[in-house]
Amino acid sequence: MAKVWFQANDASLGSRELNWGITRIGRARDNHLVIDHPSISTFHCEFVLGLDSLLIRDVGSTNGTFVDGTQVREAPLKPGQTLRFGEIEGKVYFSQDPVRVPEVPIPFNKRSIPFDDGTVSCLNHPDVRATRHCPRCARVFCNDCIHSLKFRGRVNHHFCPHCSTETEAIRWGDEDEHDQSLWQRIKKLWSGHRP
Repeated sequence: MAKVWFQANDASLGSRELNWGITRIGRARDNHLVIDHPSISTFHCEFVLGLDSLLIRDVGSTNGTFVDGTQVREAPLKPGQTLRFGEIEGKVYFSQDPVRVPEVPIPFNKRSIPFDDGTVSCLNHPDVRATRHCPRCARVFCNDCIHSLKFRGRVNHHFCPHCSTETEAIRWGDEDEHDQSLWQRIKKLWSGHRP
């Protein structure tokens, strides 16, 4: 964060915070900081604020831009330096401490674990065999993880907890008829006896 404190004729005009990147100063209304004073040009100067630097650049002003009494076209700034834009004085305040960005841990992507019998585990429960597969996001889950919607007298719907797509049952090779519900076994028998 960087600020410039302004004064004219020993009267404080207050301080203004500078934008990241470019902050334009001048008399025109489309400047970032508007100073309505006859000694200030329509577009007077601009500050360029980076992560660890601040510089000032004159943009062709009539009465000049000064840093510590020396007229400049462009100059790097240090905290506490005195500025002058026409008859307006200023002082710049900013921290030169390095910006510290906190380290954000990358989330661990869960994976299903393959078992020796050729099956895989639930994405959330590595010790439990997966029973449902999501065709959209290709993740597999156990029955405890699946979101189920049950209607009385209708087929149940089982949704992926990650993307809410309806899942499909996984049929592993070692499953026999005893793992199927009574209704599934009746349907299988009935379909085998149709002419």
